[in-house]
Amino acid sequence: MTSDKVVIYGGIYDVPINDVASVTAPMTVVGNERLRSAGACQHEGDWEIDTVMGQGSNACIVTLVERKTGFTLIGKLPNRTTTVLNQRTNSLMMRYSQKFKAITADNVTEFHQYREIEKVTGVRFYFAIPYPSWKRGTHENTNGMIRQYLPKGMSIQAVTQAECDKIAWALNSHPRERLAKSHGGSNL
Repeated sequence: MTSDKVVIYGGIYDVPINDVASVTAPMTVVGNERLRSAGACQHEGDWEIDTVMGQGSNACIVTLVERKTGFTLIGKLPNRTTTVLNQRTNSLMMRYSQKFKAITADNVTEFHQYREIEKVTGVRFYFAIPYPSWKRGTHENTNGMIRQYLPKGMSIQAVTQAECDKIAWALNSHPRERLAKSHGGSNL
């Protein structure tokens, strides 16, 4: 059995290549360059993806956040299935296809068909180590800002894609301290 370095955003593990799925599944086996460059937010094109749930229905939103600039895309999902998520994610990515180099996701079921997104867009998917949300602070912070518009306990069922676009526009128009007070949208 051969061994290889497996990078899960937040740590490098030396595991037998045949046992990759036992570390966390699904996952992309890569060299450690992704970990260094994405962790430092040195260049544009490294994105994080997540879902935000509402109350009382299966409806939710998918959020994509560019790590260096904080530029945000938000998509409405009628449910959290992999098929629906992949379709919406592909449509959001096509708006800015040249801006995507890699995406990091939590290892949750809605992302288990990530290879379909890779196939359509050519963008590599990576997976964060489960549970330490602080390792993806950009997205946790953005989801907190989204909750100003879609508070916890609110149903997302009636939220439209147009409303999601308005929320994303508001976030992208907001000055960012890490960008010397310029706007996330103006830097993408």
